[in-house]
Amino acid sequence: MPTPTDEPRSGTSDGPVRLLVLGAGNRGGHAYGGWCLEHPDEARVVGIADPNDERRHAVADKHRIAPEYRYAHWRDALAERGPWDAVVVATPDREHVDPAIRALELGYDILLEKPIAPTPEELDRLATAAKDHPGAITVSHVMRYTPFWLTIR
Repeated sequence: MPTPTDEPRSGTSDGPVRLLVLGAGNRGGHAYGGWCLEHPDEARVVGIADPNDERRHAVADKHRIAPEYRYAHWRDALAERGPWDAVVVATPDREHVDPAIRALELGYDILLEKPIAPTPEELDRLATAAKDHPGAITVSHVMRYTPFWLTIR
């Protein structure tokens, strides 16, 4: 079973981007996780967090994630800096802000599933954290590639 190294990648280093995915549902486990399986030279899921045991282990098994990098809660996965380069926040919509802020505090770049935040106040909290920490946030607007929108376009 491959295990990620504990050393973070620097700049544009060699090898695929190592990802921690928070949320093993449709977006995290299937859309992003599936893309990684199809493009292993670009990115690999090396850590997963999801409270649903069956879903978490199903995704982890597909990606051959070591048991020590399978977490029942995002807080456990982000308790300290881990052996990944970036974090995908694909938790339930109302739970995007706190894990994103924690990932920023640890210095990670983030792919944040939409919506960014459930309230304007939560959005302000995240914006403040983004100003105070070096990580970048990319917001995913993946619906533009669904068959419905492609047909409309």
